[in-house]
Amino acid sequence: MNGFFDGFLNSSMTLQQFVVQYDNALKFKAQKEIEANFSSLNTKVACGSQSPIERQFQVEYTHAKFEEVQIEFQSRMNCFIKEECMWDGICAAKYYHVEFDPLTNDTRCYCLLFEFKGIICRHCLLVLGQEDVQNVPSKFVLCRWSKNIRRKHTLIRATYSSLHQEPKMQRYQSLCKRFYDIAEAACESESASHEFEKELNCLGKKFGVTSSLRNNIISEGGQLRYDNPLTDTPSYTACGSSDVLVRSPVVVKRKGRPRTNRLKSSVETLSRKGKTASRKHASTTMLQQNETTCSVTQSEEVLCYSTETQEVSQLSEMASLGFMSLLSTVHNNFDNSQC
Repeated sequence: MNGFFDGFLNSSMTLQQFVVQYDNALKFKAQKEIEANFSSLNTKVACGSQSPIERQFQVEYTHAKFEEVQIEFQSRMNCFIKEECMWDGICAAKYYHVEFDPLTNDTRCYCLLFEFKGIICRHCLLVLGQEDVQNVPSKFVLCRWSKNIRRKHTLIRATYSSLHQEPKMQRYQSLCKRFYDIAEAACESESASHEFEKELNCLGKKFGVTSSLRNNIISEGGQLRYDNPLTDTPSYTACGSSDVLVRSPVVVKRKGRPRTNRLKSSVETLSRKGKTASRKHASTTMLQQNETTCSVTQSEEVLCYSTETQEVSQLSEMASLGFMSLLSTVHNNFDNSQC
């Protein structure tokens, strides 16, 4: 986010200024993309070799992505049977396993650069060159890096675009509104939906809209390209779905120096000791206050208990005296009656 809004936003902007600068940033990025597309369609980046495979990528890819592919072409010189790599200033050899199918010209390298970045690796390029392959299979030329791709997001109305300057965008919005109205009416019945799909297929063939215009994520068989994993690891299914179980990455050791106690200056040590002493003094004072409060509370409880004990004893004495006087009165009455 900092890189995207660099030069447009700062911490002292108000909310109103943020909204304005946000639109300016989007407008600037869109303008840069339009200029890059125009440059890719009207100019060419020179090839560094006479390889027909490099010319294939030159025709298909944008300038920025073709320059990344050229780095792999230049790095082929360090690869023959092994690749020479520099590790801590020492030249070391590293081997990579590459599989090649002579019938389909399909290659697969265990460095997995294509699966990671979408760019064919230097090891596959070396094998294809040794096998006199003129063109790479279509799976290595991704539609997402193509200069001729249809960018649908450019047809969506945005705050930084003006409709009177974009008649193509106006036509797109009008056609989408009409299509949604017809689709809403046709989805009420199954027969109407099938009829609508047939008409759409006829219109697609008429205007040249075929499945080849879609992204290369969908293969010729109508399945996702990455549904089948490239490794031999068995897929795990759950609840009857065919999704591949994605596991957590393996925990690796951290790079750099391990966490240790660094050397501290004398000023920092004294300041930390002062803070520790103040904390200990505060905790000791708090503990003494708590002990004083507890002792006062205990003394009050003892006083209340003694008072209650005295009251109970007085009541018991009064009860015992009343009983004795009653007993003596009964005894005297009994003696008088006998007399």
